[in-house]
Amino acid sequence: MGTNTNRIASNVSRFPARKYGESNLTGIVPTVLCVDDDAQQRGLLRAVLEHSGFHVMAAKCAVDALEIARWLPFDVALLDYELPDMTGAQLAHELRGIEPSAAIILLSGHPHVSAGELIYLDAHIVKGSPISELIDTIDSLTGSSHVGWVNRK
Repeated sequence: MGTNTNRIASNVSRFPARKYGESNLTGIVPTVLCVDDDAQQRGLLRAVLEHSGFHVMAAKCAVDALEIARWLPFDVALLDYELPDMTGAQLAHELRGIEPSAAIILLSGHPHVSAGELIYLDAHIVKGSPISELIDTIDSLTGSSHVGWVNRK
């Protein structure tokens, strides 16, 4: 485990985890694990999600995501479908074993995903959809609310 992960792990207590499906009446901001091998896409997603008020941890591949997930709690996993080391659906299966209560969203360029892959997912969003759809999906899965988000419609 790298120094950055150790540094982050030492600060975990600042961001208490809230389990998927629980009401978010406490105002705790959901933590999103964002996994995308495209650096520009990953950076854009991170910036948009942070601007929307989420805590974001980013990874460029499944192996990195699994390492983060083993040490740091997260409420939502936002997974690219095509990763260099496994598919997003395969990663979703692995993440379910680490954090079974987290919401898992697959972000894909493919409009359809096989039924066998859908069983590990809570939502599938097609790349190119309005960003408001992603924010609304995260809000509905976590019970959070981002009413201040600009250009939602």
